Amino acid sequence: MKKQFTPGEWKQSHRQMPNDAGMYSTQVYTENGETIASLAWYAKPPVIENGKKVIGSYRKENAKLISAAPNMLEALIAITDNIDKWLETDIPADKETSKKLYDDAKKAIKKAIG
Repeated sequence: MKKQFTPGEWKQSHRQMPNDAGMYSTQVYTENGETIASLAWYAKPPVIENGKKVIGSYRKENAKLISAAPNMLEALIAITDNIDKWLETDIPADKETSKKLYDDAKKAIKKAIG
């Protein structure tokens, strides 16, 4: 299966946008600083906290999910490739391989949702 997306580890943070206005956005970018996506601020439905209306955004959470996409894809490919192999051969999964697949999947999930 050929992967066709920006290679390398993806990161996310609230960074200054390259413009004269000094704007900020939450960006997903490569380890070399290449921007993959910029997430605009959109309000989520307001909630009442301590009697005050609070408006927030899903921007940070969405950026975390996007930045984890390559890790999640790698984990899913590895899991499905190994399950296919185990099903075809009727050989039970070895614990070392299973543990690594599990750990990789858990790491990708943690990156996506914290």
